[in-house]
Amino acid sequence: RFQELSGTRVSYVRLMATLSALIKKRTSA
Repeated sequence: RFQELSGTRVSYVRLMATLSALIKKRTSA
């Protein structure tokens, strides 16, 4: 159960990182 939650958290953090990177690219471009 804990491992499942951890996996979801990791994927969420990864998604947020990708989103922020995209926003940075858009603002700098």
